[in-house]
Amino acid sequence: MLALLDRAPQVTAAVCYSDIVAFGALSALGERGLRAGADGADFALMGFDNVLDAAHSNPPLSTVDIRPSDLGERAAAALLARIDNPARARQTYLAEPQLVVAAIG
Repeated sequence: MLALLDRAPQVTAAVCYSDIVAFGALSALGERGLRAGADGADFALMGFDNVLDAAHSNPPLSTVDIRPSDLGERAAAALLARIDNPARARQTYLAEPQLVVAAIG
C-alpha cells in the first residue's frame, strides 16, 4: 500500500485479495495519515474471505465472504473421495460469495 501511494497518490480505493492484506493496508494508510471507511474517509478499502477479525478492525472492514471453512471441508471430502477411488471423476465446486458491508458506528 505504501508503494502504491508513492506511485499513485490519487488512488482512493483498493480491493485486497485477503482480509489480512487489507489489515496491512489499513495500517499503511494510518502511517500516511489517511483514514479508511465511510462518511468522509480518505480511502475505500475492501477485503476478501471474511476472517473473524474483519468486523473488529478499526474501522470495521467490508469484505467478501466465501466461507473458507466450508471450502476446506469440501476440498478435504473431495480429496478423500479421490484417494478412495482414484478413477473418480473430477469434482467442481463453485462458492457463492456474499458481500459483508461493515457496520460503522
